[in-house]
Amino acid sequence: MWYNPMLLMDPAVQRELGISAAFAKRTLVAMSDESMKMNSKVPQAANGKGASPEQRRKAEAKMVAYYDRMLNLAVKDLKPRQRFRLHQITLQSYGAMALYDPKVAAEVGLSRIQSDSLTKMAADQERLDDVVEDPNASPAQALAAEQRARRQSQAVLNSILTVKQRAKWLAMIGKPVLLTPMHKLSAIKQ
Repeated sequence: MWYNPMLLMDPAVQRELGISAAFAKRTLVAMSDESMKMNSKVPQAANGKGASPEQRRKAEAKMVAYYDRMLNLAVKDLKPRQRFRLHQITLQSYGAMALYDPKVAAEVGLSRIQSDSLTKMAADQERLDDVVEDPNASPAQALAAEQRARRQSQAVLNSILTVKQRAKWLAMIGKPVLLTPMHKLSAIKQ
């Protein structure tokens, strides 16, 4: 949640961070290589089949450690201000869903009642995400679903956050970046 390295492939993010497409591609290739290593080392206990709760907990902790290593690899060559900005853009891209991260929720000052409101929103968000990710959806359908999801996420934030929390959230996400819609981003040849 702290960084979404896939955003590095977005030309708007590359411009915002002052990085080249080649830099982004090298970073993601390195991260992908690390992911392949991770997949070969993650114990089968992680999938929960026939594993004790203790085995699952240890396997999940190992997966989190590998994931953290991948994220650190993805941002290791970025300057501190670039990492900070990528974090802001990551929060922007997740919208209200970013508040599921306990660190983000705590920083905004989210209450239990507000968290429950987010949970209700999650089901609606998942339905829209299914359309955005549907390989049979037309580009127009995917774009419309993505735009609806962003509007809905913003509406939820506006309805559940206090004025003070909204100000904190806006400071956390920084200047908005117009991200490339996912269906167009996957078609970009880097």
